[in-house]
Amino acid sequence: MSRASIVARSRSLPRAEIAGIGRFTAAGRHHDFSITWDDRERAAGWHRAALAAWGFSPGDSALITSVACEGCWIAGLTQALHDHRVVFALAESYSWDARRVGTFARRLPLAAVFGLGRETAEGLRATASLDVLAPVRHLFARPEAFPILRGADLDPLLFAPIGPAVAVECPERGGGHVDARLWSVRAVDGQLRLSFADERPDGLRDVPLGVGGTVRTGRCACGSDDPRVLLA
Repeated sequence: MSRASIVARSRSLPRAEIAGIGRFTAAGRHHDFSITWDDRERAAGWHRAALAAWGFSPGDSALITSVACEGCWIAGLTQALHDHRVVFALAESYSWDARRVGTFARRLPLAAVFGLGRETAEGLRATASLDVLAPVRHLFARPEAFPILRGADLDPLLFAPIGPAVAVECPERGGGHVDARLWSVRAVDGQLRLSFADERPDGLRDVPLGVGGTVRTGRCACGSDDPRVLLA
């Protein structure tokens, strides 16, 4: 039995009904949700449009900082990068892996870092190497890392998991877009709530995310009709 024969055999098997199961925690409560194959394809298409808006080109290099349990948030991004022929690498978003992020930033002309979080920023600051991020063209970071990055005269862009969705800033810098084909997002008393847009029977409905913010609707100057989230 070879790897090729295993792959060939796996392709002949019936595909599972769902692509995966995701979990997020809000207000101390765990929420599980199904991820369909259509969800994966829609997410990849949505991220491809975001990459095009930011001017990514085949042959660009990028780095994603994440952890294994965040697969449901970054699967669409990784597929979009692959489809866009952007060369990408992965690093853990824990402080102990900050050195790897610094190494990639020093040795590669990174077009972007996606998902940079507080622990990574703190790890780089502790080693006096936040400046290695200065040449990165697009620094997509989680909001908790913004104060550290701005304190180093860096200009982060929003890339934030909000519940089961992800908000990504466009070049207009008017908040993080959320994929309207997959998610319905609204704010109630300054707190974000989220539902599956297709109201699937086992889907999430108006779940309080425990995240403060407001929602802008209407067409963005970038041309997208997706809602934009502005986090508090």
